Amino acid sequence: MKYSELFTLNPIESVIKINEADKKDEAKRLVSTFVITPSLGEAIETVALPQLDFQSGVEGKGIFVVGNYGTGKSHVMSFLSIVAEDAGMLQSLRNEEWKSKLQRFAGKYKVKRCQIAASLMNLYSIVAEQLEALGRSNGLVFEFKNQSQVSNVKTEFARFMQEVSPQ
Repeated sequence: MKYSELFTLNPIESVIKINEADKKDEAKRLVSTFVITPSLGEAIETVALPQLDFQSGVEGKGIFVVGNYGTGKSHVMSFLSIVAEDAGMLQSLRNEEWKSKLQRFAGKYKVKRCQIAASLMNLYSIVAEQLEALGRSNGLVFEFKNQSQVSNVKTEFARFMQEVSPQ
């Protein structure tokens, strides 16, 4: 018996570029080829899910993903962002057990994927620029104040969130 008779292996063509997940066909491919190993599953369940699930009661915090080149960081982030944006993509997931777990946050987010590389902009300016673009793509015209005009940048992000989801 040959390995090819037991497994379907996809050739590794190149690194995953997170922006490619914006394309529907590529997003579907990224979800269908994503493998949730036991250790990754534990990390998703204990770290990512509580942060992404609005009903978890956990105070939202950022998640810092660290790993060597080629270890799958972009695939993980693409996978989670695709599911967060489009619950229908769960149909492409091959692991039935994980479909119900991921349903807790699937389709509940607007997502702006971007790559930051060799920029002299500060992080506030980069995030503000990306959120303004996300707003425009969803019909919202919003302009963040220049960082030198605010004493606490949190107030600007709160102002943006208020405009995005008014009560």
